[in-house]
Parts: sequence; C-alpha cells; structure tokens
Amino acid sequence: MELIKRVFYFSVIIIFIIGCLSGCGSKKENQNIDTKIATELDYLDNKISNFIDIITGNVKTKYDIVEENTKVKNNESNNGEKDSEKKSSETGSGGESNESTNSEEVTIMSMQYKKQSSADKENWEDIKSNIENLYISWATIQSDINTKAIVSDEKLVEITNGFDNLLIYATEQNEVKFIKESVIIYNNIIEIAERINYDKNKLYALKAKKKIYESYYNVLEENWDVAKNNIELANEYLQSVDNVQNKDKILLKNLLYSLEQKDKKIFFIKYSDIINELNYQLGDGAKKSTWGRGKKLKLPQKRLW
Repeated sequence: MELIKRVFYFSVIIIFIIGCLSGCGSKKENQNIDTKIATELDYLDNKISNFIDIITGNVKTKYDIVEENTKVKNNESNNGEKDSEKKSSETGSGGESNESTNSEEVTIMSMQYKKQSSADKENWEDIKSNIENLYISWATIQSDINTKAIVSDEKLVEITNGFDNLLIYATEQNEVKFIKESVIIYNNIIEIAERINYDKNKLYALKAKKKIYESYYNVLEENWDVAKNNIELANEYLQSVDNVQNKDKILLKNLLYSLEQKDKKIFFIKYSDIINELNYQLGDGAKKSTWGRGKKLKLPQKRLW
C-alpha cells in the first residue's frame, strides 16, 4: 500500500513538472513569434513609408545646398575717429573708393527648398517592382500571423488586396489613390500590432504617422478642415508616447499652423519635417531612444534604392 502511494505521488510530481515545462515552452514560443511579427510589421511600415516618400517627393534631395558670396565690411575704426578721417581712409587716389581694403568676401551656406514635384515615370516603375517583391515577403509575414490566429482570414485577404491596389495605382501613376490605399494598409498594420506584444510608444507613433499621411491627401484635395482634424488627432497620439520630444510637438504645431493658413507650399515643407523625424525615431533613431530596439528582418527582396 505504501509503495502504491509513493508511485502515485511520484507520478503527480512528474506530470506537474512536465506541465510546467510545457507551459514555459509555450509562453517562450509565443514571445518569440510576437517579436518576429513585430519586426515584420516594422518592415512593412518601412516599405510603405518609402513608397510614400518617393511619391510625395520627400527624399534627401528635398533641399539643395546653396552657396552665396557676399561682402562684409570691416568695422575697425575707433569711435573717436572723425568723419573726414574715415572718408580719407576709404578713398584711394583719383577719388575712387578703396572698398576692398575695408571689406572681405565670405561664403554663406544656405538651404533652398526645392519645389514640390510628383514622382516621375522611373520612380513609379521602381515602386511597381518593389511592390511585386513585397508579395514574396508578405507570404512569410502572413504565415507568421496565421500562427497566432490574431486576425481573420478575411483581414489577411484585405491586406493582399491592398497590395494589388497599390500595384494598380502605381501603374496608373495615381498619387492620391496610392496614398489613400497606403493609409488603409496602415490601418491593418496597426490592428495587428494592437493584438501582439508590440511596443506601445511605436504603436502610437504609427497611429500619428498614419494621420499625417491622411492629412497629405486631404491637402491635395483641399479638404483643409479634415486635414486639420487629422493633425490634431496625430498630436493626441504623440502625447501618449513616453518622453515625447519637444521637437515633435513644435513640428506638429507648425504643421497645424500651415493648415490654418491654407498654404500648400508651407504645409509640404512642414509635412516633410515631421515625417522625417517620425521615420527616424521609428527606424534608426529607435536604437538610440526609448522607442524600442528592433532587429533587422531579412526577407527575400530585390534592392532597387
């Protein structure tokens, strides 16, 4: 009888240990897949952002460095020097001004904004090629999302259809429809991010960026009030980010002011400023900030830019 009890207790202990190990393994597996999906969502964000940047002209050549030569007068005369003495020192023989002795030429570097321009035919062809490559990456991402079963099959089909539409609009070179479809894809990216262990700060930053993209096509269609509302919502999302930078607040405030003035040129400049800042903080800058530290994701693709 005593032997039976010992066997029973021993069996219970073994079952308990196996259960704990199994549970820990399952928890670790879930954490790993969450991390992988989060990295894949960052990848999609990066790709879609690149497309929009090319279409809106928001690239590194947005500003040109301009050199301007100018003369700066030297002011070495004493306060007590008489006017006649000043005139004498500045005048050479024959009554000609000897300005070169009292001035020097300096070079001033300045930033000159390039006019807003839509993507050209070559840009659109590059985007089309990259969307076609994105289908290959999406197959891997979709498989990982299915493992978690966090969204319906219909939602995954909707995302695939979104890529189809992007390809169609790129072929048509339709800027507004392309950006609108990109916003729909962002909605789906955000919905998936909300259902996994995704960094909270990056999530709110994504939501803010999506609203700024919406405001861009609002301005193209001259829906100023809608654009203003979207920027106000973007500001609310950024306020939810831990340790949000004052620079971001100022950039959004400037963007909002351009909408109140209904000035497209100023809006496009301010739009570039805030989008570049958010892309930096979500990308390379995230490694140096509290916004997260994502690992690089290697997916099958061709590098075209």
